[in-house]
Amino acid sequence: MSHLKSQELEVTVWRDGKEYQQKYSRGNPVTTLMCYELSAESKDQKGTRIRFWPDKEGFPRLLKTHIIFMVAILCFITQFSMFVYNMG
Repeated sequence: MSHLKSQELEVTVWRDGKEYQQKYSRGNPVTTLMCYELSAESKDQKGTRIRFWPDKEGFPRLLKTHIIFMVAILCFITQFSMFVYNMG
């Protein structure tokens, strides 16, 4: 339930020639589900991107470390090509 303790969470999904995106803050949607047509050269793009900004008040440092470790394992298992974490 990481979205419940996140300052902000952004989900983007690419499939069927479209990009879907929605943003949340502290567990509540702040945008509706957006859908965009991909350009002809990007039509075959597939995947999911989850961007997560932890709530600085609700997340102890140890929990952040656990989340980073779990996401890194998920990236390895699913052969996800990129994982970026900014401690700022």
